[in-house]
Amino acid sequence: MRLRLGFQGDATAGQGPRVGLAVAHAGWRGDLERTLVSAGCRVVPIPGSPALERGTGIDVFVGDAEAAPASFGLGEDLLDRVVVWSAAPSEARSGRPQAGWDVLAKPFSVADLERALERVLAPTQTDFDRLDPVLASRDPGMTALVGRARRLAERDLDLVIEGELGVGRRALARATHDWSPRAEAPFVVLDRVELAALPAEEAVRAVDRAGADAIGGSLVVLEPAEWTPIAQHALAAVLRRDAGTRILTLVSETLEVSVERGRLSRELADRLDVARVRLPALRSRTADHRALCEAVARRVARRLGRETPALEEATIASWAEEGFPGNLLGIESRIRAAMLQEEVGATAAGAPLPVRRHEDEGDALDLKRLERDTIVRALAHWQGNRTRASESLGISVRTLRNKIREYGLR
Repeated sequence: MRLRLGFQGDATAGQGPRVGLAVAHAGWRGDLERTLVSAGCRVVPIPGSPALERGTGIDVFVGDAEAAPASFGLGEDLLDRVVVWSAAPSEARSGRPQAGWDVLAKPFSVADLERALERVLAPTQTDFDRLDPVLASRDPGMTALVGRARRLAERDLDLVIEGELGVGRRALARATHDWSPRAEAPFVVLDRVELAALPAEEAVRAVDRAGADAIGGSLVVLEPAEWTPIAQHALAAVLRRDAGTRILTLVSETLEVSVERGRLSRELADRLDVARVRLPALRSRTADHRALCEAVARRVARRLGRETPALEEATIASWAEEGFPGNLLGIESRIRAAMLQEEVGATAAGAPLPVRRHEDEGDALDLKRLERDTIVRALAHWQGNRTRASESLGISVRTLRNKIREYGLR
């Protein structure tokens, strides 16, 4: 059974997995049901306590940990296909340790739930089958690159991931962590944007705290050349302690270039430089253009609570002709813009998106208004819950709070 999350038409065509959903809280149940349906699942609400035996047609049980073991008689064919959540994973497993269960600790994100569903519904799939769409490829060169990253992950080596913005560096960092012996250990990200917003002393504390939180796991260092010298020194101090943390560094320019330009200290560059892979820009992945554009369209539609729009060949060809400026982030920006423009009629299922060229965007879009509208829609979709809205937007709660203040949305 393969879970095709976010694949247009799965649920309506009766092809998506059947998810038995048992959640007591009406609001939370509604949020989860909308999320699962938009991801291509067919949701079967379970209001009472029936025995879910063979032949019910349920592919996976999803619900509260306290409800699953005691209140539901799970059939033998379902015992290894359960996703539950609790305040802590140990609480969910207590009293009924099932090796096949996937247990989420509260709070968890939509992405966490999707990954859990993929794991329990497709236990026999290879890791490459479950790759983030940006890493899955028909191109032999890209496939070889991902294979090399996996071998480095299994050897537990530090890794520098080079590439332009929007080519899948974070996705590869996450996959590298999941492939490694540290898969169950912490995965901590140090974002340059968040550090830049902090006073010097707070930035140092944030780096130290991230280093402590990531001990035994993976620490993702995003664009260290753009950090302040004080923050770079703090990171170097964390690395000197050698606490058994794996470092995954994401850069848009090579470490040598950053050092030559005086943007990165030589000591820090030497400590980070163990093994490297470089992700290609989207413009060079011609065999993957349509698949990647469609994957982005599904993600944007899911976040906006809309049906996935159709992408005409002319639209993708136009973006390819321009060289896909901004890579996946550029595609996402254009698709979101088109879907938020009611006059283009892109809100209906299968409605084609218009071709929007890069040079036309300055005149056609007010980016601030677009950002404000996106935030308003996310908050409305999640009924004002800032944590869930920030997760769906791919930003931190702190950043969302600042944007709410900036646009006067309180």
